[in-house]
Amino acid sequence: MSEWLTSKEAAAYLKVTRRTLYRWMEEGRLPFFVMASGRRRVRKEDLDALLKPGEPGGEGATAEGGGKIGPNGS
Repeated sequence: MSEWLTSKEAAAYLKVTRRTLYRWMEEGRLPFFVMASGRRRVRKEDLDALLKPGEPGGEGATAEGGGKIGPNGS
């Protein structure tokens, strides 16, 4: 069973701002679920895939913040 995280928890896990997390969601880099309340949730496994190079959506970012996301490094 998947572990679902709030946007705040997901941003902390990835060590990015929530603004960056929302941008990735809107760009289609990070799948998310919208609850009836309008709040977003993301699966931890999707966050892990984002961190791994060679995975769909993964661009080689690291939890330490050392990787680049996108052509301008943001």
